[in-house]
Amino acid sequence: MTWLTSLPAVVLVAGGLVLALLATLGGRLAVRALVPATERDTAYTIAAPLMPALGALFALFMGLTLASEASFLASAQGIVSNEAADASRLAWAATSPGVDTAPIQSALLDYLEAIRSNEWSGGAAANGEDPATVHALANLENTVRAQAARIAIGTPASRDRLAAASHQHLRCAAGDGPRC
Repeated sequence: MTWLTSLPAVVLVAGGLVLALLATLGGRLAVRALVPATERDTAYTIAAPLMPALGALFALFMGLTLASEASFLASAQGIVSNEAADASRLAWAATSPGVDTAPIQSALLDYLEAIRSNEWSGGAAANGEDPATVHALANLENTVRAQAARIAIGTPASRDRLAAASHQHLRCAAGDGPRC
């Protein structure tokens, strides 16, 4: 079924029209073959009152389909928004002191380009298992971990202690610190 969803919209609309035409022709031929000519007028009087009910049923199914598609669209937009926010935070964090920015941003660019070109269309969009994207993500993870492990960066706790000591040092220099 994934091949069907990956078809262009023009092909889907044309295919739907062809299927509707074939169903109409098939129904007409079936009525001619199964209902005797003398009873065809009676068949129309039976079918006519059913048309509003069938139209309402069609409208109900269309409404449910549209609601389902709107839900999928909202979910996809949320996923893309989260991915963009995460990429933005990573790009910003790569500019922190002691971090070599270029490798991280280059790996991030490769990953985002792989997603856009390989996972947003065709069969890969349905299953999300594109080898180029998996490789780009692994490269990005390794690059970020290598930068995070650098001694120049330190740990969050040591950065907090340095910031607190720096703040305390400034207060002592101004002469208003309690432990000066």
